[in-house]
Amino acid sequence: MTNIRSVATAIMAYGADLGFLPADGLQGPALRDSLRPNLFKDLTVTDGWNYNLVYNTDQLHYTLESFGRDGTDGPADVTQATRGQYENDLVMVDGLFTSSPES
Repeated sequence: MTNIRSVATAIMAYGADLGFLPADGLQGPALRDSLRPNLFKDLTVTDGWNYNLVYNTDQLHYTLESFGRDGTDGPADVTQATRGQYENDLVMVDGLFTSSPES
């Protein structure tokens, strides 16, 4: 979750500086490289299982996602009750977790 928060901060800084969000569909190193590498060169763009974080945008909103321990998309229903089911996706939309143990 910490890595997702850090990447979200970089995305928001990018948007504030340039007036638009990074291109849609970026993952891992491509996402990091698009986030102005001279400012965010040490940005970790993987989750706790070393899978790339997945970023999508429609240029109004963005989503960052960790596909969990199994590395496959879904389900996105991490809650306090399911926090031990590590295959579930962690999802952040516009800087707020919508699917996480904190949700």
